[in-house]
Amino acid sequence: MIEKPKSLFKSKTAFAQAIVIVAGAAGSIWPGANQFISANANTILVASGLVGLVLRLATKGRVVLFTE
Repeated sequence: MIEKPKSLFKSKTAFAQAIVIVAGAAGSIWPGANQFISANANTILVASGLVGLVLRLATKGRVVLFTE
């Protein structure tokens, strides 16, 4: 049985990565966020990688930008 691909906008993995993008953008805008991100870069990168990996393993099927 072939499953229909899931929209990117319903993907938990894409949502988690969007949070990382927003955090990076916040670091460019607010000096306090920049200092926090710089001081904790290793922890943030490891946590982001683990969350992305776990979410990818927990989901099945393809993810596409636009569904038919």
